[in-house]
Amino acid sequence: NADRSLVRGLEAELASAPLPRAAGLTSLLSYTLTDSQALRGSADVLGQDLPRMPRHRLYARLGVGGAAAEAHGDAQYVSQQYLAFGRHAEIGAALTFGAGGSVRLSRAAGLRLHVAVRNLLDVRTLDDSYGNPVPGRAVLVTIRAGDPGKDPT
Repeated sequence: NADRSLVRGLEAELASAPLPRAAGLTSLLSYTLTDSQALRGSADVLGQDLPRMPRHRLYARLGVGGAAAEAHGDAQYVSQQYLAFGRHAEIGAALTFGAGGSVRLSRAAGLRLHVAVRNLLDVRTLDDSYGNPVPGRAVLVTIRAGDPGKDPT
């Protein structure tokens, strides 16, 4: 947290389902531009970007499928950011990919099996916004159950 700071930005998102009946094709693209600066501090800090505040963030997702099963792939880019004022502790830009899917196990019970893979390429040289290493490839398995009357599938 900075005592006095200015944060402004722009966020845009575009979502589309160009072929929902033919292939259940969906797409999503979102971009965030953040401009931040310190308004109080010593001369070497004044006007600098705030720590842990990347200027650019881009996320894209492409999916295909329908009620019985679906699959998707995604990519996320986060530009460089700084760990502290002074720009001596830089966290480099990060690009990660993921994939996943789900299958309906029981329509009556609203039961679905979801599998997601994060950091698909198993890149182990990335840091999070606190300078900690990003985990390697992770596989997440989830079973969701819901009210079958409210399940749109």
